[in-house]
Amino acid sequence: MYKIYTLSDPSTLEIRYVGVTTRSLNERLSQHKYDAKHKPTRHVLKWINSLPKDPIIELLDIAEYETWELYEQYWISQLRQWGIKLTNHSLGGKGVIKGVREKSVKSKCKKIEVYDFQGKYITTYSSITEAALNLNILKTSICNALHTKREYSPLIKNMRFLYEGSKRKPFILYRAEKDNVCIVSSNIPDLCSKIKVCRSHVSYKLKKGDIITHSNYVIYKDIVYSYSKE
Repeated sequence: MYKIYTLSDPSTLEIRYVGVTTRSLNERLSQHKYDAKHKPTRHVLKWINSLPKDPIIELLDIAEYETWELYEQYWISQLRQWGIKLTNHSLGGKGVIKGVREKSVKSKCKKIEVYDFQGKYITTYSSITEAALNLNILKTSICNALHTKREYSPLIKNMRFLYEGSKRKPFILYRAEKDNVCIVSSNIPDLCSKIKVCRSHVSYKLKKGDIITHSNYVIYKDIVYSYSKE
């Protein structure tokens, strides 16, 4: 759960900052106070140091992993439209949550190649930001896909993301063949929906092997090691 919170002036009760955290509000306030005391480089931290008492922290909204950036950006924009003078420098959505971030300025500038779920090349974007804006996907989601520690390249909206020229990660495809008809999918639930067979039974059987027979279909679990730009 991602908590959108505000910091307010204890004297005037005026909201001066909007942030997001996965920790308790008391823990987040303690971190703000520590940063203000030891490394007051940001505007919000200098503001905290100027207060006679600790700022008031309050819950504003709750978001999920996929939407916290949009929620934070919305509230910063909305409060500013209402004439509230916030200490936020950015428009929001740039916080570091559970270590999720773009690893360096250099990595932000790398070109991003986009492939479909079968590994066929779609297009190239000049940066993570450009890809996120054009595809309506959160930057943090693309970053997670690019920097995944998983063995296989993950999917986002049936697309795979790679840095241009990077080492290709393998990925899995599922195939069902029957009467010279071949149906391909990137995941078992989607495949089972298309061929109208029991998902749990297929999942159980595929754990024991890469090829099974079910409801007159021959179902394959393929590990694909190459991406195509054709």
